[in-house]
Amino acid sequence: MVTQAAQALERAFDAGHRRLTIRFPLTLGLESDDARWFAFAGGAPQMALRARPLAAEILKRVDTAPRGEGAAWTRPPPKVVEQTLWDFDGSYLLTAEAATGAAHDVQLMLMPNTDRRYLDDLETIEAEFGRAGTPQDRLVVLANPAWRDEGSFGFFDKKRGRELLDAYPVAYALESTTVSNMPLWLLKGDCDGAWTVFEQRRRRRAPGDAPPPPLGTFPARPRYDELKPLVPRRRLTYPAGGIC
Repeated sequence: MVTQAAQALERAFDAGHRRLTIRFPLTLGLESDDARWFAFAGGAPQMALRARPLAAEILKRVDTAPRGEGAAWTRPPPKVVEQTLWDFDGSYLLTAEAATGAAHDVQLMLMPNTDRRYLDDLETIEAEFGRAGTPQDRLVVLANPAWRDEGSFGFFDKKRGRELLDAYPVAYALESTTVSNMPLWLLKGDCDGAWTVFEQRRRRRAPGDAPPPPLGTFPARPRYDELKPLVPRRRLTYPAGGIC
């Protein structure tokens, strides 16, 4: 997941994108061998405890320097500096300080919500760090934002929300959902790619296990009614004496 997200950001950057969104799960269930990842993460501060090291690890693997400036795998990883935005929201600003110079730094805002403070902060970041419209335009990433669509921003900020969604397309997402009691993964691996649906594992992953086959693909994030036909209906069986 970490490598996939970092590679998706690099591909999108090379394609000309400078404002991107990524989404990654904080509960992996049976995909993980670590029992700490089975359960729900908790409230926003507890979610941040899991999200911060993952976001930092993703940033360490993102290299926006031109490939001609030495092979990427020979360059030391960037130094990641954290700044708390609102601790009760679990929101942080992470800056990856590149070994190749400040021109290749990357900033990531972790777990912002629709409070106007974050929208104002993003405008400041885009002007002072991103330097949009200049040759030094640097990569700015939103990770696990609380919004889904323009309706998340409320009536008065809906237009501003739409502009933000358009400016920060999803470069990578791995999201968990449940349809008819079947847990599913929704995966988007490229900025302009499709969403692919997989069934989540029902037993602990074993060495040599092949990944589950995709159940379907969608050009946009699928809605519940689009996912439901992919899930086979299960016939309920009861003991001869009934269920009481």
